[in-house]
Amino acid sequence: MAAKVLDSWALIAFFEDEPVADTVEELIHRAALDRHKLLMSVITWGEIYYNTMRETSQARPNLASRRSRRCPLKLLASAMTSK
Repeated sequence: MAAKVLDSWALIAFFEDEPVADTVEELIHRAALDRHKLLMSVITWGEIYYNTMRETSQARPNLASRRSRRCPLKLLASAMTSK
């Protein structure tokens, strides 16, 4: 199964109903139908949360967090390696 990776811009555009929101919504819909996996880095999610909180209020990113839990989105942990 193919995987699609969302960046912060895509999810912010979706939450703020920007013109590209329909495309992101289609990606989410197709992931819900198991046509592909939908992935996002936990670091990217933190970026979305922080920027939304900074620009609006604490309530807005909490709402976005609750909405995203209903999405078929898998958060990927970040791994650090040392040499």
